[in-house]
Amino acid sequence: MDGNENFEKSFWFLMDLEGGYSNIAADVGGETKFGISKRSYPDVDIKNLTADAAKGIYWSDFWAPLALDEVSSWRVAAEVFEMSVHGGKRWGVRLTQQALNMFFAARDQTKLIEDGLMGPKTLGALNNVIDHDGERKLIAAINLRQGIRLVHLAESNPKAYGWALIGWLRRLTPVGMD
Repeated sequence: MDGNENFEKSFWFLMDLEGGYSNIAADVGGETKFGISKRSYPDVDIKNLTADAAKGIYWSDFWAPLALDEVSSWRVAAEVFEMSVHGGKRWGVRLTQQALNMFFAARDQTKLIEDGLMGPKTLGALNNVIDHDGERKLIAAINLRQGIRLVHLAESNPKAYGWALIGWLRRLTPVGMD
């Protein structure tokens, strides 16, 4: 794990977005540190969680299961990683599939099934779009899909999510391209 440069860069990108310890009553995740919530990890001592422990969780629960080492652009992998941490792996992959399908629709190609599973077709499509259209365009499409989802969440349940929308919009800054 320590030798994986793409994961390291992506992890620190995520840490910049997630920040440190918080315990905001309106946050449905409850007590949170480095983006790790008590709701999702009830057995973790959130207040005393270290960055190294968070890194281990992110590697084993997100990066490795999503096969993000196989994505040819670390920036694209970081975007998928960030969305998956923030909204869940299935949502992160589903939003990525939606972004990829925008490219396929423009080319009148068969679309991916938007099932939220990172399989060989989704990985192959990611690398194909990166190679042919470039990571900037793909990241813009991914961030567009993410932005639509975040605004929809905040509008559909303002009491639970409205307070967080402004902070969430920081996530739409493309990694390493600001």
